[in-house]
Amino acid sequence: MLPYRKLRGQLVAREPGGGGINVARVLHRFGVATRAIFPAGGLTGASLIAALARDGVPMEALDSPAPTRESITIWVRSTGEHYRILVPGEPLSDRVRRACLEALGAAPAPRYVVLSGSLPPELPAAVVADVATVARGLGASFVCDSAGEALAAAVDAGADLVSPNRRELRELLEPGTAPEDFDHEAGARRLVARGVGAVVVSLGSDGAFGVDRSGNETRCPSPAVSVLSAVGAGDSLLAGVVLGLLRDESFGEAVQRGVVMGAATCVEHGSELAEPEVAEALLDEARRVSSPD
Repeated sequence: MLPYRKLRGQLVAREPGGGGINVARVLHRFGVATRAIFPAGGLTGASLIAALARDGVPMEALDSPAPTRESITIWVRSTGEHYRILVPGEPLSDRVRRACLEALGAAPAPRYVVLSGSLPPELPAAVVADVATVARGLGASFVCDSAGEALAAAVDAGADLVSPNRRELRELLEPGTAPEDFDHEAGARRLVARGVGAVVVSLGSDGAFGVDRSGNETRCPSPAVSVLSAVGAGDSLLAGVVLGLLRDESFGEAVQRGVVMGAATCVEHGSELAEPEVAEALLDEARRVSSPD
């Protein structure tokens, strides 16, 4: 790609996305009763609602004056490289924030409440604690996959599960440390010592490390796959962990399922997510070869 040159491309797909949306999409594909609760505004919000409706994903979209943001992924056919362009969205009004919390509070007895993705501009990180409070009022486990102040707020709220990647964990605990000097396993244990129920650290092609408050630790390598796109892989990993826990798998088995579902997403084009047949085949193979530590 050269600067100042016109780039000719082809629009391949327009797909629903975002952390929480992707988690809901994956769980729905695997037969889990789920509901995506989100603000939606403008033409992009209408497009998101229509796309989720086509996929049959149950949802509650709260009308917002702020247009739903878009991100762009550019795939270079000749090299296989991906470029992701993420633009900030617009601030979320207090009215819409309250409406989202009220919609969550009216949810019919969920086992897990997942808050995933970045927060809109100017939205205080205290909203994470608000979501945790509502989740506990419902008798649900609170799961958060975010970064920065939102991740810190989830830790302070004693989330039942957080799922940062290695960089997000380092920036939370030791922001001045060089990547090669950061011990992500020790960092995950520190979060558990601070009251988090479980931590799953996404390690990209290296798989994941998980630890919970019962002292269970697991190191799960990723299956060797030919990567077409890593878009949504972290969201699929989190969805896989939640799916495993919903199926009453052990913590180690759930983390392994998450890693495999992240890998299954990587073999799909663009921002497509894990297909159940692919993920289950990879999981069967992974469990034949080895089991989590």
